[in-house]
Amino acid sequence: MLGVGTYGKVQLARYKPENTLYCIKILKRYTIFRHKQIEHVQNEKNILTNLNHPGTVKLFGTSSDSENLYLIMEYVPGGDLFTYIRRYGRLNLGAVKTYSAELVIIIEYLHMRNI
Repeated sequence: MLGVGTYGKVQLARYKPENTLYCIKILKRYTIFRHKQIEHVQNEKNILTNLNHPGTVKLFGTSSDSENLYLIMEYVPGGDLFTYIRRYGRLNLGAVKTYSAELVIIIEYLHMRNI
């Protein structure tokens, strides 16, 4: 398991024929409905479907069953910036500058796409 959140968890999965790793975000239907997060989940899916930038995670597909919603996403080794900071502590100034520049580029890309 890669992570746990309010609405579900993220699992690491391997597609054996190609030996490719993916993240599967597993969202509990009951929790999504109870917390009135249906629109947020749909927005996440729609936004990720339309992104094509090296700084954003790719969504490869979705699925569902009677209990869960599944988002099949690109696996990024090392996780996100928040996880990195929790694991290793403060960033040095050079790293802060690098990550800040990358974030500005990503935000600019999102704004150009009206996201």
